[in-house]
Amino acid sequence: MTKYILHGGFTSIENKLNRTFYAECTNGSENNATVLCVYFAREEEDIPRLFKEDQQKILETTRAASLNVILAIEGGFMEQLKLADVIYIRGGDTEKLLKVLRQFPRFADGLKNKVVVGSSAGAYILAECYHSATRGGVYKGLGILPIRVICHYQSEIYPSIDDPIVAINNGCERSSELVVLKDFEWKVIVV
Repeated sequence: MTKYILHGGFTSIENKLNRTFYAECTNGSENNATVLCVYFAREEEDIPRLFKEDQQKILETTRAASLNVILAIEGGFMEQLKLADVIYIRGGDTEKLLKVLRQFPRFADGLKNKVVVGSSAGAYILAECYHSATRGGVYKGLGILPIRVICHYQSEIYPSIDDPIVAINNGCERSSELVVLKDFEWKVIVV
């Protein structure tokens, strides 16, 4: 079984929902499990700070005695994916993230029987389609999960330029589940 944890965005902000989110990322992980942090949606200069921040939050909230938290690199990504127990895909520029991940046609296979965490853009890429608060409109994800996703729903930080519910209902097949996440909210899906 693969456990997916989808987060509505803004994992950096300290609050109870984000603490429980980080704890859930490694809930049930064995000692010495490997957490792979994927920042392909971010600018290169931001990655060291984000990795340090996420590494600290993951280690502070885990029940495992020890974890290996590593940074994903494009050059060895598929090998890293094989070795990882938890894959954490941080948000940012969804199109940038999709462009990188589409270079790896076996990416979805590498997620099987693992914990896969996606925050904002990380959740979007897993879905069949998603609504973008910042750009408006509906876009196609990788379709790894048979869902439609709205993140940053009713966000004060990223107010939508259109009605996300109307847009996603009109722009995407309605037969798949609709997952609506406000900032900081998260949901677990097991398949």
